[in-house]
Amino acid sequence: MLQATRSVRCLALVFAVAALSGCQTGSLFGPRYATDSVASSSARLNFLRRLRPKQPAPTLDRSTRRSGQAASLPQQYRLRAEVAWRPETLRLPEAPRLRSGSLLALETEVARWIADEKLLFYPPAPARPWQYIVLHHSASESDSLETIDRFHREVRGWDGCGYHFVIGNGTYSGDGEIEVSRRWLEQKHGAHTKVAGHPEYNRYGIGICLVGNFEQHPPTPKQTQAARALVAYLMARYNIPPSRVSLHRVLAGGRTACPGSQFPTHALLPNYWQ
Repeated sequence: MLQATRSVRCLALVFAVAALSGCQTGSLFGPRYATDSVASSSARLNFLRRLRPKQPAPTLDRSTRRSGQAASLPQQYRLRAEVAWRPETLRLPEAPRLRSGSLLALETEVARWIADEKLLFYPPAPARPWQYIVLHHSASESDSLETIDRFHREVRGWDGCGYHFVIGNGTYSGDGEIEVSRRWLEQKHGAHTKVAGHPEYNRYGIGICLVGNFEQHPPTPKQTQAARALVAYLMARYNIPPSRVSLHRVLAGGRTACPGSQFPTHALLPNYWQ
């Protein structure tokens, strides 16, 4: 009887040691990290950053970007692939009930211009109380969310693209393609309209940038259609009145030309819509 008791105790001790070893190595009783350990939005983005190639990126300065020589940039920073990534363990929030048939029509229209409309309709972070929409141009002939993001990080020292949306002109992204920045996914304040005494323009303002220099020419017809669809949807979704949809230069009191003298104001500002 005494010998059997000792055997049981020894066996229990062996299993206890094995369990501790398995917890440390993840090789005996299961993986060390559960598959849902990246369940939050920020964790997903950090996980993806670690997967990026470790190759050094060339310096992107203002002259390179403005002269349209950014075509030689390496393509390892694919933000569109980043924001579209969804592990199987994650689920988008259920779609809210539509308030009216008009919002459904606006969703249908804007979805034509975006690769993954869920990124626009259902960002993972809690909704911010948006109050403004501010329109900009990139002041460059060739750009995209990717190149603007790198410019804002490497040259301006910001935490990423200052806009929430970038609308391409067919150079580095599709003509009229709406690209969704990480700033929108995180429902984070903008970095696009800094005006003394009016922090609300960045804090609660949605920044939309159309690629192009509209001091030289107007945006493409597809850019104009996509921007108008996006503005209309955001106004309806967040109850933003027409008086709070504006141009950068208007809010800045004329201290900038953005979004350019040939920007189609009558087509894109709702105060002029019929």
